[in-house]
Amino acid sequence: MIHKAIIAFTIISILSVMIVFETDAVATLSNDSENPCSGSYLDKVVYDVFPGGVTAGPLALQSGDIDVLYDTMDWVNEDTLNSDPDIGLFYKYSNGYGHLTINFRDYPLNISGLRRAFAYAYDKTKVCSDVRDGETIVHDSIVPLPNIWCIE
Repeated sequence: MIHKAIIAFTIISILSVMIVFETDAVATLSNDSENPCSGSYLDKVVYDVFPGGVTAGPLALQSGDIDVLYDTMDWVNEDTLNSDPDIGLFYKYSNGYGHLTINFRDYPLNISGLRRAFAYAYDKTKVCSDVRDGETIVHDSIVPLPNIWCIE
């Protein structure tokens, strides 16, 4: 009983100190101008569609026709774009996943012990590093890594 009273007193003391020594953590607008919307802005944004498949975007980026390419691209263009000092690449995980599907309707794959043995013997790390050339990560969840519900 006395422990509960000590804990309650400690919590009340901490809250009292927090109320008395309140910090100014709220962002406020500066009073430099009358219009709060008078900051930096763009005159216009131009969206262009480049027909020509997966190579059109990187080629337009290299030639200077576009400033930003917000799209996934083929790995064929990676070395060319990385060698250009004026172009920076951003790598991110996609919201998808690869999988190995087994049809266990027919013998011998209909034996659960064989599938279990395969699961123990299958080297996911080796496949990610050697077969997929490091383009993938080992991931056991069915929810992709960028998703907020991913447990890994």
